[in-house]
This record gives sequence, C-alpha cells and structure tokens, in this order.
Amino acid sequence: MFELGWGLTSLLTPVLYVAALLAIALTLFYRIEIGIYFICFFLPLQNILDYVNQFPLGKDINDLLIIAMLIKWLVSGREAGEKTLLPSPIHAPLILLFFWTLLEVSNGSSYAGLGMSFSLSNPLVSSWKNYWMPAVLYLIIANNIKSPRQIKTLVVVTLVSVLMLDRNFFSVLSDVDTSHYSDSVKEKFISGGVALTGNMLAVFLAQYIVIFVALASYDINRIRKYLYYVTIAFSYYCILFLFSRGGYLAAAASLLFLGIIKERKILVILTVVFIFYQTLLPVSVIERVSMTKTEEGLDGTSMQRIGMWEQAKSMISERPLHGYGFFVTPMIEVKAGAAFGDRTWGSFHNNYLQTIVELGFVGLLLVLWNYFTAMWIGWRLFQNSQDPFAKGVGLGVMASVIGILAGNVNGSYWHFFSVSSLFWIYLGIMVRLTHVMEQAGVVEPAVVVTNAALPVTQLALPGRLELPRNRTAAGETAKVTANSSGTGR
Repeated sequence: MFELGWGLTSLLTPVLYVAALLAIALTLFYRIEIGIYFICFFLPLQNILDYVNQFPLGKDINDLLIIAMLIKWLVSGREAGEKTLLPSPIHAPLILLFFWTLLEVSNGSSYAGLGMSFSLSNPLVSSWKNYWMPAVLYLIIANNIKSPRQIKTLVVVTLVSVLMLDRNFFSVLSDVDTSHYSDSVKEKFISGGVALTGNMLAVFLAQYIVIFVALASYDINRIRKYLYYVTIAFSYYCILFLFSRGGYLAAAASLLFLGIIKERKILVILTVVFIFYQTLLPVSVIERVSMTKTEEGLDGTSMQRIGMWEQAKSMISERPLHGYGFFVTPMIEVKAGAAFGDRTWGSFHNNYLQTIVELGFVGLLLVLWNYFTAMWIGWRLFQNSQDPFAKGVGLGVMASVIGILAGNVNGSYWHFFSVSSLFWIYLGIMVRLTHVMEQAGVVEPAVVVTNAALPVTQLALPGRLELPRNRTAAGETAKVTANSSGTGR
C-alpha cells in the first residue's frame, strides 16, 4: 500500500475523501478542469485513492469523476453552441478498437463460462470499463482544456504526480541495501509498498519521463524547466534501482529515439554510458543486466518468460484472428514449463503475445494503429508548430510511444489504466495543440474522423488567413490564402 509518509496517511484519508467529493461537485456545477486536474493527478497514484474505499462510494471515485466531467462537457458545449468533439485522425482506429474489444468481451465471457452478461458483475466487463477510462479522459481533455494556461497547469499536475511516485519509491529504497543485486531486493520493490509494483513502475517512468526530457529542451518557462530537471533526475535514478530490464529497455529506446530525432547530445551520453558502463553504472545494476545471460545460459526469469511465450504461441495457433477474449489471461493458468513446477502467472510477460492471445492479430493491429497514429500526430505538431512548447509535446509523445512499445516486449502493461494514463493525457494535450496550430493557419488540417458515425471532413479555418510559405507535396513553395465564413475560438 502506498504510504504518504510523515505520519499523514491515516490523518489525510478523510480529507482526501472529502476532497474527491468536492472535486466531483465543483466539476458538475463550476469548472470541468477541476475534475480533470484531480483525476489526472491520481490516476497513476491509485494506491492513494484506495484509502477512501472504506467510505460510501469510495470505490467509485474514478467513475463518478468521469461521469461528472462527461455531463459538464456535454452541457457546456451545448450552451456555448460549440462542436462537441474536435476532429482527429486518432478517432478512426480508436472507434474500431472500441467495438473490437467490446466484441471480445462477449468472446471472453463465453470462453471463461461467465455467460453473456454485460453487467459490471462480470469481471471482464469491469476490466473493459477500466481499460477505456483513460481514452474517455483523452476525449474530455482534448475538448475542454483549451487555454495555454490550462494546458501547462495540467502538465505541472502530471509532473507533481510523478514526483509523488518517486518520493514513495525513495521511502522504500532507503531501507534496502542496493550495493549488490539480489532477488530479495527486487522482491522488496514488488511487495514492499512501492506504487505500481517494481517492474510496472520502472516501465511507467521510462515511458513518460522522456516527455519531460523533450519539454525541457523547448519550454522557455524557467520554473517549469527546473521542475522538469528535478523530475527527470529523480525518475531515472529510480529506474536504475528498480532493477527492471524492461524499464532499462524502455528508457534506452525512448532516449535513443529522442537523440536521433532532435537531441544529439543524448546520443553522446548514451554512447559514453554504453562504452564505460562498468565504470559509470552502480555495481548492482551491472549485476542485474549481466546475469541475463552467462556461460550457463539464460537466468531463471528469462527462462520462465520463454516458457510462457511458448504457451502463448501454442494458444495463438488455435485462434490467430480473434483470440480467446478480452482480458481472459488472468483466468488462464499461465505456466513457464515443467522445470518451474505448478507456479502460475497472471500474464504472459509480453504484451504483443498477450494481446494476440486475447484479441487476435486483428486486435494487436488495432492497438498498434492507435499508437502509430499518435506518433504521426506528434510528428505533425513537432514539424509544423511555431510554438516551442507544442513542439516539445509532439516530440515527447513520439518518444513516449517508442518507450511504450519497447517496455511491453518482456512485460504486459499497456492495458492497465494506471500505467497507460499519461499517454492518453498527453494525447489529449497534443490533439488540442494541433487544433490550435491548424486554427492559426500554420498547417492545413488532416483528414479526420469527427464523430462515432465516422464521416470524413476537413476542419474549416477561421476568417481569412494568409498562411506562411509551406512546401507542397511536389516540393514547390506555395503561398496559400484560406477563406472561411466560420468563426474560430
């Protein structure tokens, strides 16, 4: 259980409960961003919210906040006469994945013998609801966080949330001898009160800290820069001593991408660390990495993963297209092979294989389509925006997706809403910033999906704008004058 420290846990639990109820009320009757800031802060810190489960409706705080924000969004949009939903290229793959996973809930319920009930008493329905919570939050953020001040406040909220995770880990790390690696040390981080558990926390940090690295390169605000640097330093230190090889891979891949695309000095740092790692890295970290493969072969945990992957491949061969059903893996006896006895695991420790087992190859392609579309949106924002902050967000989200894809090679994390939360939060910020860029006439809008009925449209530019000189598809320089009778926000 996550401890707040300083003896505040038991004292602040009732305060937290009252604050949550107040956030719900203020969201409904005052301003929607109050609910957005509250839930975005606590999504990665669900262990803190677990303390309010003892109170009436305490277990439903997230759901109540989402419902309150949806109501406020729809009511406010209708009163203002605005479009309910900003267009975005992400909506097509998102809608297809929504209906495919819904279909797979039925498939999984049948496979697990749960009947065809779509009530929340069905554990697969409850898991499906939680799976889509961050995506709903993305829609709320993209369509309601509009001003630069709101956007940057939300970034600071996520920074402080990550710092809380770091502080929690440091409180556990202070009681552990990390001069040398041992499995007992790693087990301490799994069961010793670390939020998100050891491997999950390492991959979470590795996936998202790179966003702050990118923002630190572009954001001109001095206070936020200091906050970025503090968060970056603490978080990468945490990644080192969480001893997660998946975390190391995600951190290296995301930073390598950032170095190739923009920050060459990061490539220099990575090269120096790679060459002189025995001198620069802590002994315990070197021991953790080097034990993966020795003269005797792969270590135990690697062999366990290979055994699980063989079971996954066997199951995939039987149902390659549509899989066994959404989130059925915890109901399957995932085993590593006869050499490891009857021990079972709750995942296949590879989210690509696990997604194919559950959703088939169709499901995996839809998941990857969403991630690659997010990268494309980030690339457009990074390449075309004239706002340094927006360029940093676009670059950071691209690098973050690389971290997500790498971190899920030997773990299964992207389906947990607490781990995926920051991706969807920053996707919402990125879509809003892209809309601002298009409204300013910096770049022509992409062809996008505007609502659930899937019509294709072009976003109208406000007023009469003379666009800057851009390269056309043929490579010629063109000066474009856009005409529209619409009015912009």
